[in-house]
Amino acid sequence: LDERFGLTTASGMNAQHKEKEIYKGEKPHEVWISSDGKRTNRDDNDMVDSSNAFDFENDSIVKLYRRTVPYLLHTSGLLITKIGMEQFESESERALLQLQALISRDECPMSAVQVVQICALYIFAVHNCSSISVEMNTCSLLQQRAVQMVLSLFAILLTCLDEFKHDLNLILIGEKPIPSKMRRVMPALWVLSEWLSTPSINRLYKGMPSLGPIESNLFQIDVWHTLASVSNALVYAESEGVLARNVPGSKDGSEVDNDKQIEITLPECVYLASFGMLLALHARASSILTAAEYLDGSGLHCFSFDEHLDRFISSCDDKRTERDMSTSKFDDRISSDIQEVADDERDRVVIEVRPNYLVPDTNAFIDHLESIQRIVDNGRYTVLVPTTVASELSCLSKPAATRPAMGSAAQMGQSIQFVSMDQEDEQENWVMERARSAVAFLKKASEQKTGHIATVTSKGSRLPSVFFGAEQCSSSSINDKTVNDDMILSSCSALSSLLPNPLSASTESATIKPSRLYRSVVLLTDDRALSIKAICANIPCRTIASFLKWAIIQ
Repeated sequence: LDERFGLTTASGMNAQHKEKEIYKGEKPHEVWISSDGKRTNRDDNDMVDSSNAFDFENDSIVKLYRRTVPYLLHTSGLLITKIGMEQFESESERALLQLQALISRDECPMSAVQVVQICALYIFAVHNCSSISVEMNTCSLLQQRAVQMVLSLFAILLTCLDEFKHDLNLILIGEKPIPSKMRRVMPALWVLSEWLSTPSINRLYKGMPSLGPIESNLFQIDVWHTLASVSNALVYAESEGVLARNVPGSKDGSEVDNDKQIEITLPECVYLASFGMLLALHARASSILTAAEYLDGSGLHCFSFDEHLDRFISSCDDKRTERDMSTSKFDDRISSDIQEVADDERDRVVIEVRPNYLVPDTNAFIDHLESIQRIVDNGRYTVLVPTTVASELSCLSKPAATRPAMGSAAQMGQSIQFVSMDQEDEQENWVMERARSAVAFLKKASEQKTGHIATVTSKGSRLPSVFFGAEQCSSSSINDKTVNDDMILSSCSALSSLLPNPLSASTESATIKPSRLYRSVVLLTDDRALSIKAICANIPCRTIASFLKWAIIQ
């Protein structure tokens, strides 16, 4: 994984951090406007680390599973043994990133029992760290890391439940089957919810300066936002009379009203017969809501129930502490910082993006052909295929020995990597088959004159249908690949210069001080080098997955 994620040494991490800070400082501010007029601000993290979202996309599920479990066990071992904690930052984020990718797959081989066991390991790590001598009402740094890992696991597992929140009522009443993702994580969610609802843990996290998941540049986890989303769905289910709540048993031995209460034993304690699965789902889901209500009553600054909104909200700022700080000491410095930020924003270029034309690069067709087909079928955007991309795909669709001036397919982009010489032939064949599928799709679109897909030349000229032109296809070296990337970028830049600005541009330019550019051409790529070039040329770019999410294309 070192090759995928880069250096893990302190110097390497500092270099990456500096690079990202420079990148974010020079990157124009993008405002994306959808066809219905909705405005959204572009998140810098989306482009800086977007490539990591696809690091495990092509890994087999067995390979991912066999690698994820040892990483999780090793990370828990660091916390329990307190040995090798200098590796914790890199090991923990890799473990969580792989777990996130693994648990999101329907065919995940990890069982519900294994998920419970993993959570139990980190819960043990939290309590094992309590033996370290610290001041009263405080907790050690090691214990804070253990709690952060538990909260990170909680967030990842909640995501699997949050994915089905719109169908939760139908699942609870049995009209829809329990999805495999939900079935896999619910026992562990019950364990974590019960643990979070205990007074001893309440005292623990009140002694922490901040309460949140592991911070990482590889992925973003918002545990409190996800918990609020799931809790609000459960509150709605309870208000509709769908969710049965857990009730405590009688402590004095008196009998309870058995007409309205059903006693069940969850298989987390003793194996439950299969006919009780639906009741078990209610008990587990109810425990999450109970944990949310308990956390709300704990006086946390990061999670609460808003009486005015009548819903749970996340108000967590990971960088804010619960200590009272005198603001008078920092007023001058804060004012100076605000003024500096304001000056930077005033000079920063603003790009108003109204996507109309989408230009995928070669690797987009190789890795995400099905997604491009969905964009074309959606009909809201026009996919423009650069003649350079069409030529590259045509070359890649042929056997390596017969390709004109073709070298290793590994140079076609970052997403195509050879791990060893033994895998080179297999990777070559995979790339060739994917390229053939892409060429077949483009030829079919050309023959049937499919709408919303056409060709664009390096001069920005649009052709009415897909055309396999004669522009140079050269991939014999890294420099040749750079030339092809430049031609793809040239297509975007030339087309953008030929398109007129929106009618509102003339009236807005007189009132808006920052330099404002208008773009309707978007480059779709996972290639980091090409993305940086596009940003320097003021061409908006996104990954395929990021654009599908923004455009709400299922």
